[in-house]
Amino acid sequence: MNEKRGSVTVFLALTLMLVLSFVFSLLEMARLKSVHGRVFMTSELCLQSMFGNFDKGLWENYRLLLLDGTWGQEVFSVEQFAGRAT
Repeated sequence: MNEKRGSVTVFLALTLMLVLSFVFSLLEMARLKSVHGRVFMTSELCLQSMFGNFDKGLWENYRLLLLDGTWGQEVFSVEQFAGRAT
């Protein structure tokens, strides 16, 4: 009689482990989707911020929306552009 009670306990433990692993997998998937959405929003915000520095003269004269990579200075610098992008 004791063997049957022990076998039910092992069966329930394995079933509980299976159900909990499924639930935690769903929670991890939801967390990863949330992180992905946050990264996407952050990258979009960074791009919008960069394109907020468009060249006003080109827009007023030719209606061209181009990025001013010099930020009002004479020389374009890749380091300065990368620094503002981060």
